[in-house]
Amino acid sequence: MKLSFTTAVVLCSILPFVASLRNPTTSLPPEFQSALNFTSYVTSLFAVGTQNYKCNDTDNTWVLDEPEALLYPVGSNPFSKKERPRNVGYHYFLPAPGVNGGRATWELKLWPQQVTTKIVISKKDPNPANINVLLTTLTDYKGPPKAAFSRVGFVVRADTRLGTAQNPCKAGEKTKQPYSAVYHFYTKVNLTAPDTTHLFDFDD
Repeated sequence: MKLSFTTAVVLCSILPFVASLRNPTTSLPPEFQSALNFTSYVTSLFAVGTQNYKCNDTDNTWVLDEPEALLYPVGSNPFSKKERPRNVGYHYFLPAPGVNGGRATWELKLWPQQVTTKIVISKKDPNPANINVLLTTLTDYKGPPKAAFSRVGFVVRADTRLGTAQNPCKAGEKTKQPYSAVYHFYTKVNLTAPDTTHLFDFDD
């Protein structure tokens, strides 16, 4: 996936500064915190890309078709020529619902490994221009049995910027809306977090 020039300009203008996070749980909505009881924090990834919509011909409203995003270590600026942070993975939808109905997928280049989830809680952002904050639960994992993502049970979408499409739309229309977000990864219940010290130590 490559970001278009227009997308990059828009995202750069709204790019939040996100400091490295040790454990972001206390900053999440209370209902998210309750659901994450007895889990352990694994890591966070910063995503920049687009939310892709198509028009629902029945009521002329936008329907999410898929996300397309590149993943980076939290705290990096993907548009910094000086910093030049490495893209460590991708976020996208499976073409069709997979095991247990999951579609949202995060794939790391390392080894490789991927987790797929489905939504448990969706909470609107105070800013209507921003996409919802989400709590999702694991439906499938593919990768080495002892890789960092092998213990992931939940993924949270937080710190969202932009990404919504304004209704109404016309039949047949499609649109790609720039967005950014931070994705937090947690273990399954009662599992300790894996060692992620070398999670992104690989050559391009």
